[in-house]
Amino acid sequence: MVWSCSLCWVLVKTHHHQFDVSVFLDDPLSAQTLAAIRKLVPELLTTPISELKTRLSGRSTFNIGTVDGQRCRDLDSAAQQLGLQLNITNSSFTSYLPIDKTNDQMWIIEDDNEAKRIAEELIAAGVEVQHCEAD
Repeated sequence: MVWSCSLCWVLVKTHHHQFDVSVFLDDPLSAQTLAAIRKLVPELLTTPISELKTRLSGRSTFNIGTVDGQRCRDLDSAAQQLGLQLNITNSSFTSYLPIDKTNDQMWIIEDDNEAKRIAEELIAAGVEVQHCEAD
């Protein structure tokens, strides 16, 4: 698909808030830290403490994963209450979605470089940009 200035375009610019979250581990691992991690990550509640200790021994962090902004805030609050310290890295990104309002069609561009190039062309041509936040 090629964009045409004869159509009515809008460019939806979405900022996706996401964060990579991990827990700092003490050395040696304490039973208190292991119990707190199990409370913080419900999927680990059924994992025996001995197995969790074996999995985490010798590591400086335990990776929880990439989460959205609300989940990150919830994890941070819960971790503080449990006496855990989190390592939080912002991995947010911005995406653009061209919409052809003349034909009510969205233009999904899977190649990141191509999507960036098209977005820059649309912006340079004065196409309306609608801002959106995803948390």
